[in-house]
Amino acid sequence: MARPPAGYGGVSRRQTHLLRRGAGAHGLRKSAAVRHVEAGCSSKEVAAITGHASLLKIERYTKAAEQEKLAPQAIARLILNG
Repeated sequence: MARPPAGYGGVSRRQTHLLRRGAGAHGLRKSAAVRHVEAGCSSKEVAAITGHASLLKIERYTKAAEQEKLAPQAIARLILNG
């Protein structure tokens, strides 16, 4: 049997924690979207996992995580290309 990807257990524990705090399916879906972006997934990959029909909704959920991921890449590109 294949092992789950790195961080899978963290997602599961976080989702369990959110459920105990009273978060519903919407909160879990958003949390999963954010965690996948933090792990490097694209919006299309997240949509395939979470079942979102609209990339706009995913991008709204994951804007901060996406920005944190892209900002260092953009700065590195600027430094590299002068």
